[in-house]
Formats: sequence, C-alpha cells, structure tokens
Amino acid sequence: MIIRLAAALLAFATPTVAAGAAPQLSAAEQSQLRQNIELGTLLYRYDQSAWHVTDAMLKALPDEAKARVRGYVTTLGLHGMRTTFFGEGKWARYERLYSAVWTGSAITDAEQFTLVETGMTGLEVRLIQARRIALEHAHQLTMCSKAPPNVIAFADPAEVNEGDAVDYLLVAGDGEDESLERG
Repeated sequence: MIIRLAAALLAFATPTVAAGAAPQLSAAEQSQLRQNIELGTLLYRYDQSAWHVTDAMLKALPDEAKARVRGYVTTLGLHGMRTTFFGEGKWARYERLYSAVWTGSAITDAEQFTLVETGMTGLEVRLIQARRIALEHAHQLTMCSKAPPNVIAFADPAEVNEGDAVDYLLVAGDGEDESLERG
C-alpha cells in the first residue's frame, strides 16, 4: 500500500514533460518532494515492522496473553523499528506483552512479558494515547473502507513540540484503491 502511495505522490508531484526533457522543479518543489519521499519511506518502515512483528507475536505468545493484547506502538531504534504490543495492567496503566525489532529483513531482540507486569516507557505511553485519540476521532474523516484504520503514531521532532505525536491513519481499501489520512 505505501509503495503505491509513494508512487502516486511521486507521479502527482512530478510535472509531465516531453520525452527526453528533464523536469524542472523549483528548489522549494525539490525540497517538498524529498520530504514527501522521506515521510513515505518512514511510514513504510513503521508499517513493515508492525506487520512482521505481529506475525512473530502471534506465533510466540500463548492464547491467554494474545487475548490481553489491546494494541501496539512502533518506535525507531538503533537497529531497526521496535514494535511493542501492550495490554491494560493492574499496576501499570499499560503493560508490555511482546516486543521485537524489525531490522528490515529479520526479527531480532524478541521479548515476551507474560509472567511479570512490565510498564511502558514514557514515549510508548504518549504514542498509545495519540493512537487512542486518533481512533476515537477517525469517524470524523472520510474513509474509503469500512474496515478500521491502522494507526501509525510517532514523535517527529521536526514537526511537533516535546510530548506531542503525529498520527497517520492507513486505511485498508477494497484492493483497488487505498488512501492515507493524516491527523
């Protein structure tokens, strides 16, 4: 889905020119195009981590632990994207259930937290709260599908104040059309 989105953004942002002629973009357009491609790549990496770590979590956790999963957050790490699945705990507002890193080609650093309640980091809690708010307000957006959106929440220091998060809703299409809403 993200690859098609990036291709569509690139096609939309690139002016049509005669064969053999190089497109002429202003410095501002070139900068915006680079930012769009970087953002599309980042969203793709987040989505890939969530996908692959979900598959690993489903294989690793016992059914009892899977039943307690309430969502996940993905954070950028030194060796890849860490996706952490959480539930609601007795002592901590949110508890870790499973966490692993997607390097872009493999799952590493997989951890299960089924015997001891383990709290989330401050960043993870902020992302969980941003995800929850985005899902609560998703009905206000025009969606191309009745399926619930997948939320990518991340801290982007270039765009937000400390403690804020940016949410992107990835909407599952009917197989022919998929869209992206930013909130």
